[in-house]
Amino acid sequence: MGIPMGALLAIAGLSFTVGAFLLTGFMSRVCGLVLVGLGVWQTASFGFSVPPIVLGVLGAYFALRGGGAWAMDIYVQKMQDRVRQKALNS
Repeated sequence: MGIPMGALLAIAGLSFTVGAFLLTGFMSRVCGLVLVGLGVWQTASFGFSVPPIVLGVLGAYFALRGGGAWAMDIYVQKMQDRVRQKALNS
């Protein structure tokens, strides 16, 4: 495809970082939006191919759905529920 090495390394580093955040479930909505942007940018810059489209679709899924099984959202929600129950029982 003739992608410059500087752009390729930046794409690889950003994809790895976003993937690590998505794997742990931390900031999954933000990382999903970053994936959408990365997929759109790759498609606009380097032409149509399957991997950038997959990045965009997965990014949209994570941005709309939110965190996975290890998401911080789940733990925060449980903590807020406990506080609400204590307030109602008091």
